[in-house]
Amino acid sequence: GAMTPAAQLAFRRAEAAAPQSPGVPFFIGVIQLQAGNFVDARGLWEQAAQRAPEGSEARQTIEDRIARLDAIMQQMMKMQRAQPHGAPVR
Repeated sequence: GAMTPAAQLAFRRAEAAAPQSPGVPFFIGVIQLQAGNFVDARGLWEQAAQRAPEGSEARQTIEDRIARLDAIMQQMMKMQRAQPHGAPVR
């Protein structure tokens, strides 16, 4: 869930080598998701989807993951609203 300095360097190099590739924002999004930063992950995956060619399998896969993440986030919001004020969500 945390990005090491070596990973940051690798991502910067990958981005420089192929700035239109969906790989970097997709994998940084995975790291954000693992860290519990769902909104950040979604934004990065949206960038990745926009970079993937229209109609490609990669774009469809990323869009499917965005849809699943949206469903999870909506369910979490419903659970939070159902909790008494101040009660932790488990």
